Amino acid sequence: MEEKWVRAIVMLVLVSGWLCSCCCGCLEEERIALLNLKFAIPPSTSHVLAPWEGHGDCCKWVGIECNITTKRVIQLSLNDTSDWIFEGWYLNSSLFSPLEELKSLFLKDNSISGFTNNEGLERLSSLSNLEILDLSYNLLNNSILSSLASLSSLKVLNLAGNKMEGSLHIQGIKRPLVLRYLEVLDLGVNSFNNTILSSLRGLSSLRSLNLSENNLKGMLNIEELVTLNNLKELDLSRNEVESFVTPKDTRSLSMLEVLNLRWNNNTCGRCLLQSIRAFPLIKTLDLTWSRSIELMTVEDSLTFKELEVLLLDRSSLHNNFLQSIGMLSSLKVLSASFCELNGTLPNQGWCKLKNLEELDLSTNNFQGMLPSCLGNLSYLQVLDVSFNHFTGNIATSPLTNLKSLEYLSFSSNNFQVPISFRMFSNHSKLKVLLGDDNNLMSEPLLQTPTSKFQLIILSLSYLALKEPPYFLHHQNDLRVVHLSHNNITGGFPSWLFMNNIGLKVFNLGYNSISGPLQLPSQPHFNISFLDVTRSGLLGKIPINMGSVFPHLTNLIMSENSFQGQIPASFGDMKLLESLSLPNNQFSGRIPDSFGNLSSLVYLNLSNNRLSGGIPKLLVLGCPLTILILSDNNLQGQVFPLLVNLTTLTVLQLGGNNFAGEIPEVSSVNSFSPWVIDMSNNHFSGKLPRWMGNISFLIGLSLSKNNFEGSFPIEFCGFYILGFLDLSDNNLSGSIPDCFNPSFLNRLHLSNNRFTGPLPIAFYSNGSSYLESLDLTRNNLTGTIPSWIGGLPFLRILLLKANHFEGEIPFQLCQLKRLRIMDLSQNNLSGSIPLCLSSLTSEATTFKLQVGISMNGNMNITSMIYSLSDIGENKLTKNYNGFLKYEDKVFDFKDWVEFTTKSMSYVYNGSILGYMSGIDLSCNHLKGRIPPEIGYLIEMHALNLSHNNLTGPIPSTFSNLKQIESLDLSYNNLNGAIPPQLIELNTLSVFSVAHNNLSGSTPDQKAQFGTFDESSYEGNPYLCGAPLQINCTKIESPSMTNVSHYDWENNGFTYMSVFYWSFLATYVVVLMGIATILYINPYWRQAWFYFIEVCITYCYYFVLDNFCWFSKTII
Repeated sequence: MEEKWVRAIVMLVLVSGWLCSCCCGCLEEERIALLNLKFAIPPSTSHVLAPWEGHGDCCKWVGIECNITTKRVIQLSLNDTSDWIFEGWYLNSSLFSPLEELKSLFLKDNSISGFTNNEGLERLSSLSNLEILDLSYNLLNNSILSSLASLSSLKVLNLAGNKMEGSLHIQGIKRPLVLRYLEVLDLGVNSFNNTILSSLRGLSSLRSLNLSENNLKGMLNIEELVTLNNLKELDLSRNEVESFVTPKDTRSLSMLEVLNLRWNNNTCGRCLLQSIRAFPLIKTLDLTWSRSIELMTVEDSLTFKELEVLLLDRSSLHNNFLQSIGMLSSLKVLSASFCELNGTLPNQGWCKLKNLEELDLSTNNFQGMLPSCLGNLSYLQVLDVSFNHFTGNIATSPLTNLKSLEYLSFSSNNFQVPISFRMFSNHSKLKVLLGDDNNLMSEPLLQTPTSKFQLIILSLSYLALKEPPYFLHHQNDLRVVHLSHNNITGGFPSWLFMNNIGLKVFNLGYNSISGPLQLPSQPHFNISFLDVTRSGLLGKIPINMGSVFPHLTNLIMSENSFQGQIPASFGDMKLLESLSLPNNQFSGRIPDSFGNLSSLVYLNLSNNRLSGGIPKLLVLGCPLTILILSDNNLQGQVFPLLVNLTTLTVLQLGGNNFAGEIPEVSSVNSFSPWVIDMSNNHFSGKLPRWMGNISFLIGLSLSKNNFEGSFPIEFCGFYILGFLDLSDNNLSGSIPDCFNPSFLNRLHLSNNRFTGPLPIAFYSNGSSYLESLDLTRNNLTGTIPSWIGGLPFLRILLLKANHFEGEIPFQLCQLKRLRIMDLSQNNLSGSIPLCLSSLTSEATTFKLQVGISMNGNMNITSMIYSLSDIGENKLTKNYNGFLKYEDKVFDFKDWVEFTTKSMSYVYNGSILGYMSGIDLSCNHLKGRIPPEIGYLIEMHALNLSHNNLTGPIPSTFSNLKQIESLDLSYNNLNGAIPPQLIELNTLSVFSVAHNNLSGSTPDQKAQFGTFDESSYEGNPYLCGAPLQINCTKIESPSMTNVSHYDWENNGFTYMSVFYWSFLATYVVVLMGIATILYINPYWRQAWFYFIEVCITYCYYFVLDNFCWFSKTII
């Protein structure tokens, strides 16, 4: 009896232990091993392994999968758990030994450079179940090969993206790596060469081999792969393979079905095709980005009789290629996009591909109508002919016969598209229809038949639609609808949401709705992307919008006429990631309910009439990355509240009513935005010094405020700063010499009270990236330094209204990209450098956004849709479409205030790239105007007024064909106004007033007929209209044609006349005196007496002085 009780108790203990092991999670020894592994891996800023702690169930830890029965770890994913900054760390492989049932180990992207001594990969040999090992994108080299050989159970090995080279021969013994069960091997993105082929002989079970992006070159000897009889997939992309050497009767790669040769830099496409014949069973051939793929021959068609997929995108194809491809009778997929094919589609050859299921001829230069033989491809499921120049009526094209189509794209052509789309009513399998940017064709009012198709994706933008197509009323399975950039009027189509409960994406931007936003009567739980940008919507947004669309992730309603308050129900959209409401007429406060948007990363409320402050709940509750509240009426506290936005990268608060001093912030380590714009507010006090500690700041604008004090020395800590605007404040003192950010390219310090010389810091330490330098209206002194010629990228130089003196340095002529230069209102002297003609005259495009570009490159609100995402067939090609909302995330526009046409203008945006001008007015320059300036043929404005310039106006100014403003007034110019100036047809402001010009004014033709008397006044020798002084009607040729140039050439003649006339006058006077003395004895006696007295006086004077001089010498 006691024995039975003992057995029962033992059984109970065992069962309890088993139940405990099943219910309590992973084994203790494995949990301890995982914790030891966690502490052995260098820490990561992403803290991937942070949840690995305590006594919890390790089977529930991130990256771990356990056997549901034994609770032992069978999969361990440690990808990207160590930062790249910890390069060179070594892993102890013995830490994995307790994981006895481990089947899959992933260690990708961890910067592992090797393994600790005696604890290498051979320690994993005890893991007899290990089948998958991923060591890709680390820093491993060939030294690990010997230890890999001990992992005999491996079936999948990934060594891509390491520092391996040469071959897989084990170092020292020079024998190939042997892994008899290995089926998949990835060696891509290394430095293996052609010798790798011979070292693969020990991998007889290999089925898939990736050698992409290595150093394979020239001809590859396939005979070296003779043992790989099971290989079916071979990836040789991104190498320089020319062809394959295949001896006769070879059996190497006889089972190969998939061959990837994309991005190979081959020079003989014909040679490559001929050598591929050695693979008779090949079914998929990828030659994307290949060169010179010539016509298919009969031999090719016999060899590639099993070929089903042929990818030729972005390759150089012969124009008759499509005519020769018809012999590939088994072909199911043909893709030849971006191949620069042109002409019309042939009516033969490719039309014989009766088994073709997918055809992509997009982005070529085809034209004309689609050939009728296209209608014979009855199995065609995917057709893309977008971005060509095809013409014709879609309703009468062969597309109407392709009843098996599931995906059809004919966007961006010149097709005529009937508005009813009734031609596709019998295409019952059609799921995707993309017809953007064609020519909409009206039809007679007939009853439109009910369509048999139920679309999933529809895109009909740029079609000038006036209303949604009628067939949409019968669609109930739509997921994506793109109707932007049309002329759709009428009410908001809320019926589309009610008919299609699965709708995810709806884009109605850039239309003419001209009415209120009408929401569906019932909540719609699937819509995630809604764009109604510039759709003419007006009035108030319904207060229940947040509850009607509770699962929106991206909402774009910019550039409409919405009024009233932003509904508080927006806070019910818990999944909202991006909200864009700029350029409307919203008023009131920012709702506190925005603090409930725990996923919100992008918020743009700019250019509205919002008031109040920034809600504290918004700052504390949202993981905002981009916050744009500029151009409103906001006020209140900004800092230190916003320092809590630790994920913020872009902050734009310009154009509001924020006021007061910005307090000091004790710590900004977690606050690290890239862009801060607080311009055009009412901030006062000193500049916030703590901003200098923001390490990754790219752009900072604090302009148009009331800051005072000196330039903070802490700003010298900016290293990657690209844009700084402190203009229009009351800053004083000198600019520190230590301020020299290495990547600075925009600097605006105008309208302050800075003093001292121009600091050399702008030139030192890599500041040669500087493109725009604006120091206008300060109190800077000294000369313009010669080092300024060492800023090779400088395009804009504004030093107006300072106290610079000395000559204009000739080094300015080294600035080959300089387009706008303003040195006016200084004390500059000397002459104008002759070399200024070397400055650029070509228009340039200014990159107005500094640092990162969030417009196009980093679209915060983008939606990608594809058939596979929606659950349809996964096609051979991943046919994706994109709905990108390109919102200006931050727009630090470079701007220039430049005087032209007698007025001061602000140039910004794209027009700045076309503006060019020179302003040297209000200085003390002298000498002649260099004629070479006339060769700056693209210049728009030239101002040399209020100087001391002399000489004539250069006739070369007639070359300034783009000049709009030319001011030479208040100088000492002389001579005639060159008559060639009337050829300046773009001139709108012209002044030569207050000079010494002579002759007649230019003919009152073209633009010169618009200039009044003020353009010429102050020149007393000028005559002709519009002056009141009339020139002599009949003038002597010598007077009418004498120019300054003629006077210079005839100067010798004029001086000769003067000398002869002077001599004649002298002789006449002398003869007159002699005649008077002869006639009058009294005067004759007095004259001779006077002569005698003078002679006596001179005699004694010389005698006395000579005697004194003689005594002095003795």
